Amino acid sequence: VTDTNDNPPVFRENVYSFDIPENAVRGSKFGQVQAVDPDLGMNSQLTYTVISDWANDVFSLNPQSGVFTLTSRLDYEE
Repeated sequence: VTDTNDNPPVFRENVYSFDIPENAVRGSKFGQVQAVDPDLGMNSQLTYTVISDWANDVFSLNPQSGVFTLTSRLDYEE
């Protein structure tokens, strides 16, 4: 008997929100998303991605850990 990928991942929070100070330096880690998948084995492994062209200019998301890292300076006036 093998497990089928029949259970969707469930995020621990419904909404994630992170406050980042404008003076945060590039490379700062500022948040993490977390999900669990009740499937077994390979079917329970998660890969996190962000679907946004804008986000790629400002931060990166580690696909394994779900940790966000600032990749550019912030300017809240822009």
